[in-house]
Amino acid sequence: MGSEPQRFLCSAVIFTIGIDEYYPRVDSSTMRWHQSLVDFSSGKRHNKLRQQFLSSLVHSLDVEDVACALIMLQGSLLTSNPWEKKEIMYLLAMVHYRSGHYLKSMDLVNHCLEIAPRCSKSAYLKSILETCIMEDRVKTILSVSSMIVGVGIGVFGLTSLFSYTWVTEAITTIKDRLKKFVDATLTDTRNPLQLKEEIYLLAQRYCKRGNYSRARFIIDCCLEIDPEWGPALILKKSIESKWCPDLYYI
Repeated sequence: MGSEPQRFLCSAVIFTIGIDEYYPRVDSSTMRWHQSLVDFSSGKRHNKLRQQFLSSLVHSLDVEDVACALIMLQGSLLTSNPWEKKEIMYLLAMVHYRSGHYLKSMDLVNHCLEIAPRCSKSAYLKSILETCIMEDRVKTILSVSSMIVGVGIGVFGLTSLFSYTWVTEAITTIKDRLKKFVDATLTDTRNPLQLKEEIYLLAQRYCKRGNYSRARFIIDCCLEIDPEWGPALILKKSIESKWCPDLYYI
């Protein structure tokens, strides 16, 4: 299926079932169930369930779960092969979509489609994002335009409001505002060292709360970035000495 027919089909699905039906939210009980599956698995099954659990975090009703998913996915992106990166970038795109960062999400979705052009879920999300970005741009233009017109009436009066110079300056201002909006949305200043430390602190926070299962899951992600990092190894040993999945899921 070509890109245009596929995009049309995606738009039709959105109109028919709605966004939230296609991307359902995950409640806390479902989250705990997914976590338990990861805890009691190993090998290839563990890797598959780990990815599913990350997806659950992305779609969680809990804002803190979504923030946790964002940091962990960014960390996983540093250590994954190209095909795994496609799945991770898609989940990151979903996080940014949920957070209202549509341009960031679109950038990630486009990378997914470069790796797998026929990926239907990426094409579906792209069609949603195109609508959201267009709506945001229209709102930005309207808000800036109304501000400029309001100031123009107050300063210049109605007579000279629509002079050539005034209109040119207004258009330039609108373009500048849109450029700043795009640049701010696409900027991501995190580097591998920052990510490693953020993931470590996240694991430490869950450990202090007594949620050793989640803490262990997170610290493993940290050690994927730097397997020999002393503080992470010490924290993992501490977590495993306290962690008892049988008790946690009673």
